[in-house]
Amino acid sequence: MNNQIKTIILSAIVAIIASFAILSEDGTSKNKSVFNRVMESGKLRCGYVITTPALLKDANTGELSGISYDLVNEMGKNLDLEVEWVEETSWATMLEGLANNRYDALCSAIWSTTSRSKRAEFLDPIYYAGVGIWVRSDDNRFDNIKDVQELNNKDIKIATMDGHISEITTKSDYPNATRISLPDFSNISELFNLVTTKKADLVFEQDYVAWDFMKHNPNVVKNIVPNDPIRVFPTTVLIPQNEPALKNMLNTAQNELIKIGRVKQLLKKYKTPKGSFLMPKRDFE
Repeated sequence: MNNQIKTIILSAIVAIIASFAILSEDGTSKNKSVFNRVMESGKLRCGYVITTPALLKDANTGELSGISYDLVNEMGKNLDLEVEWVEETSWATMLEGLANNRYDALCSAIWSTTSRSKRAEFLDPIYYAGVGIWVRSDDNRFDNIKDVQELNNKDIKIATMDGHISEITTKSDYPNATRISLPDFSNISELFNLVTTKKADLVFEQDYVAWDFMKHNPNVVKNIVPNDPIRVFPTTVLIPQNEPALKNMLNTAQNELIKIGRVKQLLKKYKTPKGSFLMPKRDFE
């Protein structure tokens, strides 16, 4: 074997060894599965987006609470894992953090959508949320609308937020409408404020969020499709792609709590109005 061939072989071996030594931001090998990392560390690192009532943050203390917060912590307890809520993220940047190993899962009840499925996988649904079309209470232009596709025109201004379901729905189903956009990390209530101040005509949002807004702003908006949501989204935890062991473990822990009625108890704990969320049918019902 001549020296040139030896050099090529040696270079290849060094490259292979180096590839296994590449570390992620948390100091662990990128080639190690998330499941193995979680099991070895005994910790599940959660990223989260502040979204009522799944994940709440006290403005004064920074203390977290909410349906997802309680549920995932209980999952961790049953799995003998410590849950660390390591990073608050946004609708626009959450998938980037997941891909870059800044956290092991997005734990704050994220909606599963087609666009997100290209970069992440979803656990089974925790519950379902319907999306309404919210306009000003005194705006009667849409009272007798027969086809919501009438809203797909440039004269209709829709309030959206970067990466939020309002933007996803508008881009997908109402591309001809005019978007009045807010940056990510904006408070969701600001979407409704765009409508109430007449900067936008409407916003696509789930019933609970609108109800929560109206607790502090009574009778300022109304849903023009109260009995026919334009979309119904499964709400769940997001994990990295190609992690079957992690998915199986977390799904098992989550579904165990759903089957014993824990999610229904949490919906009551956080005083969600009846009908705000739909529960998945349990396999024994």
